[in-house]
Amino acid sequence: MSALKKIFLLLFVLVFLLFFIAQVFAQTTGNSQVSLSLNPEQPGPRQKTTARLVSYAMDLNRASITWVLDGKKILSGIGEKEFSFVTGEVGETSDINVSIGSTPLGTITKSLSLTPGEIILIWEASDSYTPPFYKGKALPPAQGNIKIVAIPNIKSGGLLIKPENLVYKWRRNDKAVEANSGFGKNTLVIRNGYTDLVEKIEVTASPSSGDTTAFGRAIIALIDPQIILYENRPLEGVYYESMLPERFTLDNEEIKINAEPYYFSSPDKEKSALLFSWVINGEKTLGDKSDPGALSLRIDNGASGASNISLGVKNKVSFLQDANTNLIIKFGATR
Repeated sequence: MSALKKIFLLLFVLVFLLFFIAQVFAQTTGNSQVSLSLNPEQPGPRQKTTARLVSYAMDLNRASITWVLDGKKILSGIGEKEFSFVTGEVGETSDINVSIGSTPLGTITKSLSLTPGEIILIWEASDSYTPPFYKGKALPPAQGNIKIVAIPNIKSGGLLIKPENLVYKWRRNDKAVEANSGFGKNTLVIRNGYTDLVEKIEVTASPSSGDTTAFGRAIIALIDPQIILYENRPLEGVYYESMLPERFTLDNEEIKINAEPYYFSSPDKEKSALLFSWVINGEKTLGDKSDPGALSLRIDNGASGASNISLGVKNKVSFLQDANTNLIIKFGATR
């Protein structure tokens, strides 16, 4: 055999080996040329989800793509880069397999297993003041504290995983909260800033094995504190069933007004952290000795006219928390 034939034969064998290696590479490591993603990234149970292929190394629009969900072929065709499906119940796994043919690297396969879970976030404005017997939810003001608790619903092998056996990753306003993340840390306590209008809280939870991940989100709007005035009746106490209107006529010779500073931050859930500034007809006055948030008025016999009462409340510690209100009381012959 001549030297030229030997060189030709050697080149032929080399090209064949390179082609064979390329095919093996496409079947194994070639998957890195294509990514498979979900939208949303962490879907919950019974949620419509889209699986999508993305590649910057090849034109998927020209590729033959076949989608298989839980062993059943769902979609097949040229350029079928995505398909939508509905996730199963909590703990029910969905297996996605996709085959991409007609590529420069041969056939590429991608697979993904999804086991949905869910997280409910429960929050409370832990130092927000509300009056006794208030049936509503205390709302968070700026510079207030909020406690958030994650209630996960995650199953493995058909069994519910206890919250304390999960790994949590917290995010606050799109920033990771590393100090409060970790194993068993399903509670987050935050203090609002000076200029925040809302708090966006997100958390993921997964078992140590990492085979299942659940996601939860809460958008918490911050509010301004407000003052509501009530009548404190001698026999009934504070009449919380109805707030005092801005203008009213006094039918008795005296009245006791009780001011409730809704949603001010107070560590002891009392009024001790607040400053009350009462003004009657332009002159400063003090509230009752036993309760600076209460004001007693007594009309002299035969007197008539009107009293313009204003009240300002400030937080001694959280200086952004303040509120004002006004009240006009008519009495005597002007009734």
